[in-house]
Amino acid sequence: MFSLFLCANDFAAQDLPSAAHKDMSLGIVFPKTLGGLELCEVNEYQEPGFGYSLRYERADLMKADIYIYDKGIPDIPTGCNNKVVKSEADTVRKIFEIILSRHNQISKVEKTTNSCVSLATLT
Repeated sequence: MFSLFLCANDFAAQDLPSAAHKDMSLGIVFPKTLGGLELCEVNEYQEPGFGYSLRYERADLMKADIYIYDKGIPDIPTGCNNKVVKSEADTVRKIFEIILSRHNQISKVEKTTNSCVSLATLT
């Protein structure tokens, strides 16, 4: 089992027949299915800067949550190679590591060559 944290701007907004959620302000299209998981929920948060989340899941209860937010920071540069995104990716990675290690559910957190991607191997 593994979890993935990913910051990316590689999702192009386009008319896809399988599109389930479109964020035209960011130019992101989320498909109905992702890695065998189906989009089942989109939550928009009322607090400024909190954005929204999407939940994908499948029948065996495997779930993946995706969070899109800006914390109210204006003019965040595109991509992963900037201080704002790198700092947030590192913060989320550390929080993820702390929470999972407290529950003895983590055996390894791996920072990939792309600073915005982390994989955690769960036990």
